[in-house]
Amino acid sequence: MKDPNSPEPLEASMAVRRARPRVLIPTVVTVAAASLVAVGTPAHAVEMCLGNLSTIVGSGTITGTPGPDVIVGSLGVDTINGGGGDDVICGLAGNDLIDSGAGSDQVSDGAGADIVDLGADDDVLTSHTSKDSHDLIDGSGGWDQIRYLRTNALKVNLSTTASDDGEIGEADKLVNVDSVVGGSGNDKLVGGFGADLLDGGAGNDTFNGQSGADVLLGGAGNDIFLEASGGNENDSINGGLDIDEVSYAGRFEGVDIYLDGSGVSGEFGENDVITNAENARGGDGNDDIFGTSGPNVLYGGEGADAILDGLGADKVDTGTGCDYMVQPPVADPGDVLNGGGGACDWIDYFDRTVGVTISLKTTAAVNGAPGEGDKVTGAENVYAGSGDDTITGTGAANQLNANTGGADVIKGLGGADVLSVDDDMADDEIDGGFGSDTGYVDPGDYASSVETIHF
Repeated sequence: MKDPNSPEPLEASMAVRRARPRVLIPTVVTVAAASLVAVGTPAHAVEMCLGNLSTIVGSGTITGTPGPDVIVGSLGVDTINGGGGDDVICGLAGNDLIDSGAGSDQVSDGAGADIVDLGADDDVLTSHTSKDSHDLIDGSGGWDQIRYLRTNALKVNLSTTASDDGEIGEADKLVNVDSVVGGSGNDKLVGGFGADLLDGGAGNDTFNGQSGADVLLGGAGNDIFLEASGGNENDSINGGLDIDEVSYAGRFEGVDIYLDGSGVSGEFGENDVITNAENARGGDGNDDIFGTSGPNVLYGGEGADAILDGLGADKVDTGTGCDYMVQPPVADPGDVLNGGGGACDWIDYFDRTVGVTISLKTTAAVNGAPGEGDKVTGAENVYAGSGDDTITGTGAANQLNANTGGADVIKGLGGADVLSVDDDMADDEIDGGFGSDTGYVDPGDYASSVETIHF
């Protein structure tokens, strides 16, 4: 014979669970006035609930008042209805059925396989501090938040109704929930199809807001924000502490990425705002990526990208395509700049007024202003600034442009090079080296090993 106290399956309807008799838990508490601890309740009757002193303590069926209550259940199976008012409800242990009722409520479901209906208002549920199993949380109406204050890793996906949320094997089911707060583990948080708030807390978390104007908060830890879909419009991304990355990998249209929040990011009209993020990853389109004043790691991906790395000691990899690695107007020592695949990438010191040295033939950290020590690989073409510049190409075809101003020296080495000193008044020198080269010079400039000269 089936034990009448054994819990029904989680899938049982809320109506069936409410109607089920409580054979071994005889105490029934129905409270008609607020701020009351029920007579005849156990010795633990005065309890704390989420930092609040209880006003109602009982077991079995517990019903709150029309006003604000602090309700604490038992260690057994309880049915709790908050009634009206802004209530605080703690289910404790057991497979509880909790209906928070009207008002903006705070709920702690406790241990056990619980069913919680948060009602029509804006509510907050704090999950048990350690893994339990098979909770069903329905935010119902309003704007509702679930807080998993755990130390182990979590996986929460608000875009599905599958029973696969929480820690590994926990199998919670979240429905009609708008916000999730993670714990100190390495959490994976996925938003729904509306405007969500995802807060990773501590740990190395991964976020995917999906569609809607989402707020994504990284907190402490090295976090990754995935903006793979063009529907992620008007997101607010705050990386928080440590080293965080915003990734638009998977996009086919070009995106702008402003890590310092000085402009809006994403595709045209998307208007994401990024703060406190250090690293960025572009997609398959023609992207423009802007670093910060600190150290950044910037990946261009596919497409013809332009990457301005900012003032820190940065690492840039443009990926494939004909890309531009743009340096800031003043020296920023210690950059590592890789043009990636292809034979049409540019290193650009165009905004410099102090002379720079640019050597494409070496992987040594010798590029930039005196003492700057940038390392450049995978670049074929050069734009220099208006100072006295020295530019050296490779054994392949290069386009080497000294810009206006300064007494410049350009050496093409091998390949069919294009060497240009851009109509300035100083006496410049160009040497094409081997190959069929073309030079653009002024009267008074010196040219050697250049097959075609244009004045």
